[in-house]
Amino acid sequence: MARMLNGSDMHYDVISGISVGAINSGALGVHEKGDEEAATEFLRQVWMNMTSGSIYQAWPGVEVYEAIFN
Repeated sequence: MARMLNGSDMHYDVISGISVGAINSGALGVHEKGDEEAATEFLRQVWMNMTSGSIYQAWPGVEVYEAIFN
């Protein structure tokens, strides 16, 4: 999106999101207004380097159903 808009069109006052959008919102929220290009590059790096092991890890000795219901 940062490449599609010029810098003056990229400023925001409120950031929100659900699910993956919440992850993106959190990442954008740690960057200052006016630093959208750096925020975009940060998010690009996050998503390009994401692996299933960095998202999910089983708890040793705990079955999936136990983690969900207990």
